[in-house]
Amino acid sequence: MYLDAYERTLKSIADFEERVAGASQVDWISAVANAQANFTREIAEAYTQAGREFLK
Repeated sequence: MYLDAYERTLKSIADFEERVAGASQVDWISAVANAQANFTREIAEAYTQAGREFLK
């Protein structure tokens, strides 16, 4: 249950970062925010996958 909540939280943060990227009028800020969103999603997936494997 903890891992599911953690994953949802990080994905929510990544969604917010993407909204920031979409709202920005500055190209480099959009690029950085999109990169951060992708990084956050990758970390969330890797961490929760490792945690689930550990709990099996």
